Amino acid sequence: MTDITRIKRCDHCLTVAPADAKFCLSCGNPFGYDRPPLAQQPFPAPPATRQVIHVHDAGPQTMNYGQISIIFGGLGVVAWCVPLFGFPVGILAIVFGTLGMKTAQNQALWGIVLGALCLTASAINAIIGAVMGASGQL
Repeated sequence: MTDITRIKRCDHCLTVAPADAKFCLSCGNPFGYDRPPLAQQPFPAPPATRQVIHVHDAGPQTMNYGQISIIFGGLGVVAWCVPLFGFPVGILAIVFGTLGMKTAQNQALWGIVLGALCLTASAINAIIGAVMGASGQL
């Protein structure tokens, strides 16, 4: 049985501890430290309220395939000048436009149209370059 004279009570949380303890076993308060008891401490301020944003209200979080198709189609308008760049950019615009037809039809359609124009202009540029190169005009 524990001797009642060999215990002490924490001033902070009122838990009983052995007399030789340097810290409270419940709250960790050091004995002999002048901190007001738990009942006299002010309550902490409530946490700041957070604004909840619902997913359906937040708008699109990432680019869709239609937007990517328009970007490649726009690059293709410039890239057709060099058929080496025009062909892959036009193909990417058409591929992403095809993938985007389910979610963003208008954007995807514009990307496909720009990609097709890019491929057509690149092919014409390549044919003209090949003819001029074969005839020695370059």
